[in-house]
Amino acid sequence: MASIRKRRNSYQITVSNGRRADGSQIIETATFTPDPARTEKQNQKALEIFALKFEEQVKSGKYPDGEKLTFKDFSDKYLKEYAVQHLEQNTIELYKTLLRLHIVPAIGHLKLSRIQPRNPDALYNQLRTERKDGRFGGYSPKTIRHVHNTISAVYAVALR
Repeated sequence: MASIRKRRNSYQITVSNGRRADGSQIIETATFTPDPARTEKQNQKALEIFALKFEEQVKSGKYPDGEKLTFKDFSDKYLKEYAVQHLEQNTIELYKTLLRLHIVPAIGHLKLSRIQPRNPDALYNQLRTERKDGRFGGYSPKTIRHVHNTISAVYAVALR
């Protein structure tokens, strides 16, 4: 059963989604903001429908982590959980450097579900013209390709 809590101008919907291996509870939350153009009764009905759909998504496993998880948060998780098992140490070090210097400052704040092709494209265009080390010109095509491969690798695991 979803729990609904009023918070100033919005409502917080909380759903329990089982327990982790360590015994702690898995809690998913969502926020519903009423439409000021609707009546109170219409908003209450919309809130109930929203809460029901949210609970259904969580329970069925269809609620994606990408709704809340930023690229930075997922890339940290990627490096700790996936890269260590599947990549060579030199590749991991390269990914860490590229993430720290170029990728996270540009798209790290974006939610995974909100990233669109134009976001990395803007980063690639910036890398072609500006350098962070003060040198003249942009980065080489090889460096830009490494940045692209890093973003692709992280995002491919996120989609899975």
